[in-house]
Amino acid sequence: MFRKKRIHLKSFPFSGSAAKITYFLFVACLFFGCSLSRETTPLREELPPPPEEVLERLFASPPEEGFRGTAKISLEVPEGKYFRTAALVMKYPDCLRIEALPLMGTPDLFLTADARFLKAYFPEENLFLVGRPTASNLYALFRLYLTVPDVVSLLMGLPPGWGDPRLRYAAAWEGSLYRADAFWDGEKIQSLWIDLEKKRLTRYETGAWNGHPPFQVIFREAVPVEGGGEVPGGISITLKEPVALFSTIRLIGLERVSTLPEDVFDLPVPQGAELRWMDGSVTGSEGEGAN
Repeated sequence: MFRKKRIHLKSFPFSGSAAKITYFLFVACLFFGCSLSRETTPLREELPPPPEEVLERLFASPPEEGFRGTAKISLEVPEGKYFRTAALVMKYPDCLRIEALPLMGTPDLFLTADARFLKAYFPEENLFLVGRPTASNLYALFRLYLTVPDVVSLLMGLPPGWGDPRLRYAAAWEGSLYRADAFWDGEKIQSLWIDLEKKRLTRYETGAWNGHPPFQVIFREAVPVEGGGEVPGGISITLKEPVALFSTIRLIGLERVSTLPEDVFDLPVPQGAELRWMDGSVTGSEGEGAN
């Protein structure tokens, strides 16, 4: 066990009075000098603008085009740490394509999602999986416990679910940031921190509601997109339940794509592949659309 070393004034190489003066000057610096050197953010005296107007102005016109680029992904989950590079295509609000790239060779996972289905093909096993685009199914495939619409929104720097008409908002200043809290049936379920000068979301927190798991997100500084606009250079995601998860996603070489192939978000079943439904989430006639 480490023991704290006691320091006696008599051990200093000064006389008693000089040591006391030095001691009190040191204490004064700690209490006054250090506190004066800190930069403080002045309090905002004006009332925050109405949250509905702010959110409408910043987020009501999401991009109509698709985006494609490369994602560098790190994941920390109970099973271990994972690092992946993936080719990425996405389109708001709920379309996503991921091709996981190994260090060498062809992709070892193809994943697509739209409003109806989440599909994944593992070439090495010749296995094709189909399910709903839910957080649990995406976690089973890619160790990311978010719904597909949440992933698309966050990567574009948009707050998931903000436009739900059942939500009511309250706003306040938090330092230099504008904070908007969302309430559903009187219970706070979301908080958004916005830099109004840069017109971008800097932080997002949500509780569990309407199929969304509880999580927190920090957004990195925005980067330009080829073809116009900007998106967060990366995001950091923290979940504590139902699984403990920390992930960072960094976007590289993102570009707008006005025209995408019709089937880019609808992975076909390869000839001879073994087809399985995930957790019995698709059955009967619903499964016909997976082919």
